[in-house]
Amino acid sequence: MQDIKFYTVITSKGTTTIPSRVRRELGIHPGDVVEFNKDPKSGEYRIKKIPSLNEIRKRNAVYIKNRKPLTDKEMDKIVRQQIVKHHKEHNG
Repeated sequence: MQDIKFYTVITSKGTTTIPSRVRRELGIHPGDVVEFNKDPKSGEYRIKKIPSLNEIRKRNAVYIKNRKPLTDKEMDKIVRQQIVKHHKEHNG
């Protein structure tokens, strides 16, 4: 498989544009959150989209058919717990 490379310019304020093909393939839309993760061995960074609260709710709805729907408060608590867990796993 051939590597696909994209180049982008960093502005004086440190911002850049993620190429449209990358945004499309990752499903990134305005307002979405992305994570930059550094591989400790290679030193290379990877980018991944962090699912929005609505995406998490939709995904989990499939698994919750036989119980009452979670309230917004319950779902927010679960999401916060998962964010903390993810942060601890990846940042020590």
